[in-house]
Amino acid sequence: MILCIILLGCDYSYQKQIGASYFLRAINSPVIMSIGFGKSELNEGLIDQTVFEVNWNDEFILSKRHPSKGINFTNFDRNQVNYYMIKKVDFGDIKLLKK
Repeated sequence: MILCIILLGCDYSYQKQIGASYFLRAINSPVIMSIGFGKSELNEGLIDQTVFEVNWNDEFILSKRHPSKGINFTNFDRNQVNYYMIKKVDFGDIKLLKK
């Protein structure tokens, strides 16, 4: 019983860099894997949960995703698969310009 409480109370976080500014990430559960763009500390979502397969090289990211059926991250449609192809773009350092 105590082990269950400890395991359920633990935060899960995973992030793997798959390009200069692209990240495979999951927060709170591996079920909600997604692909983000930005910096390692802060990246915006490109492909929402539930990404279940990813392949990449220097130019492209290919992924498969089961769409979620609502806000509950465990409720997704395994019968439907969305395919994505992302052309990697290097934006370099983004600087704010003051006028």
